[in-house]
Amino acid sequence: MSASVILLAAGKGKRFSSSGTKVLASLGGKPVFLHSLRTFAAHPDVSEIVLVAGRESFDGLRAAFKRTRLTKPVKMVYGGKERQDSVRRGLARVSTSSDIILIHDAARPLISRSLVDGVIKQAALCGAAVPGVPLKCTIKEIAGARGAGRRYGGRVAATPDRARFCEVQTPQAFKRRIILEAYSRMPAGRVFTDDASLVEAMGRKVMVCAGEYTNIKITTPEDLILAAAVLRAAGR
Repeated sequence: MSASVILLAAGKGKRFSSSGTKVLASLGGKPVFLHSLRTFAAHPDVSEIVLVAGRESFDGLRAAFKRTRLTKPVKMVYGGKERQDSVRRGLARVSTSSDIILIHDAARPLISRSLVDGVIKQAALCGAAVPGVPLKCTIKEIAGARGAGRRYGGRVAATPDRARFCEVQTPQAFKRRIILEAYSRMPAGRVFTDDASLVEAMGRKVMVCAGEYTNIKITTPEDLILAAAVLRAAGR
């Protein structure tokens, strides 16, 4: 089994800070992105990593991983305007010998070896897999809500059964031909928030495997504090 990883580090991170890049923020003495990069590089099924970076952080990311001894090749490519544009650029650099392609947000630094194992095995079996965790909170549907500015002060329209839902994470894993086909058939003008949604729009089944609550996404400075606490507790 040969897997390639597209590590997305091109996001603006506007909710994190007005200056600087969150994937270069320090976490446990290392840049955020380097934690997941090292986990992938150490995985026996991963043959290569394609690091997708924004122009403002490209040199900083390259300098950081060049200082780290890695056993797998890392290719770098500039990101695009939207997440899906960045993924498309990463796909263009993936080796043709890869069986499975994993797509991961570099802002999720705390992935584990077992989580990577799970999505690779599920994708190899079913074609497409995403990690997910059960929802902890009650969910409310807000009438007429469109965007963050209209969520609060609105009327509750419904309370869905949270047992029917899960919070989806990355890395998401796909057989090579499936994700390439999905991006080749992407509907014009639509924005997809994750890669599984694009595969679903093509009519393909996507399976959910066990995610981890510690697989935190760094979105705000508070998330960085929580991630640091998880690292300390795990002795990492």
